[in-house]
Amino acid sequence: MVQESLTNVVRHAAAQRATVDIRAETGALVVVVHDDGVGAGASPSGGGFGLQGMRERVESLGGRLEAGPDPAGGWRVCAHIPFDRRRSR
Repeated sequence: MVQESLTNVVRHAAAQRATVDIRAETGALVVVVHDDGVGAGASPSGGGFGLQGMRERVESLGGRLEAGPDPAGGWRVCAHIPFDRRRSR
């Protein structure tokens, strides 16, 4: 998800900066990729399935993916992926 998001930043966003935030919250791993670019629709679509593929991968783990323009500017992709701490030990 991070790799695909950053690839999209490079290909489509015309961004100067991108950040990746990965943190554990109660019962979930949260991954946020945010850029300061122009967002969706700024460049012609390559006809790819980047967001769809990310969503499918995250959902296959029982999670959810949100992607879209950030009200503060740029584009934001956020994945919430549940985990069971008992399995990670």
